[in-house]
Amino acid sequence: MFDELFTAGGHDLYVKQVTEYVRPGEATFDAVCEAALRRNQIAVGYRLNAATENATRGFGVVVGPAKSTRLVSGPEDQVIVLAREIDP
Repeated sequence: MFDELFTAGGHDLYVKQVTEYVRPGEATFDAVCEAALRRNQIAVGYRLNAATENATRGFGVVVGPAKSTRLVSGPEDQVIVLAREIDP
């Protein structure tokens, strides 16, 4: 994985709006992963906008959640994906 991330032409990490993967509201991380896979991407986590100032909640960033994790997302929340190249 490190070779892919640290070599030219490899995969990169992107932070994209959650609405590109699932509708705002309640969904499992598994649903997010499935949506990312349909785009040839791998979802590795998410960022909840409501917790960006909360250090005890990791500033809203969750990496490697269980697929059964239920997240309640809003339109400002984001998904962290691993992909070769994504349009802006």
